[in-house]
Amino acid sequence: MFDMIDNPELVHRIMAFEQGAYLSMLDTLETDGLLSFNSDGAYVGSGGYGWSDELPGARFDGAVRASDLWGHSESQETVAVSPEMFAEFVLPYQIPILERFGLNCYGCCEPLDARWHLVETIPNLRRISIAPRSDRAFMAEALGDRYIMSIKPDPADLAISTFDEASSGATSKPRGVVALS
Repeated sequence: MFDMIDNPELVHRIMAFEQGAYLSMLDTLETDGLLSFNSDGAYVGSGGYGWSDELPGARFDGAVRASDLWGHSESQETVAVSPEMFAEFVLPYQIPILERFGLNCYGCCEPLDARWHLVETIPNLRRISIAPRSDRAFMAEALGDRYIMSIKPDPADLAISTFDEASSGATSKPRGVVALS
């Protein structure tokens, strides 16, 4: 993270290299026919299954391409950077990858509240992973009925001898479509 301030050009070069490698891998997987559907009971990304009748896409011709699949990305490693740094150093490198997929899910264990205005620009975004430290009420309002809200439980609630439902947040009922993961 220090390099984002001290050596931003290096970070941009690393991110561009990783993006290029991932896009090249996707090309190879498509060309070699090595992709398989994940729009069924396959666990996709962080927080749910891939059931969807929107995939494969209308252009499906028998060869599975990324556009026929769910994509997933996250940036929990950068939870300590500002939304502006996320917008400069992370999201621009994720979007060209994610735009190749028919549907996308985003997030893992990072709260997305402060980044939502950026994350919502991801093409074909459908499911959002809501971390335990997220403002669930804000996220439910922001997601509305346009996205699947995959709520992550706080793992600390499972590491105790007696489950306390009242303090776990398990009784909160956010609005919108909810999938527990």
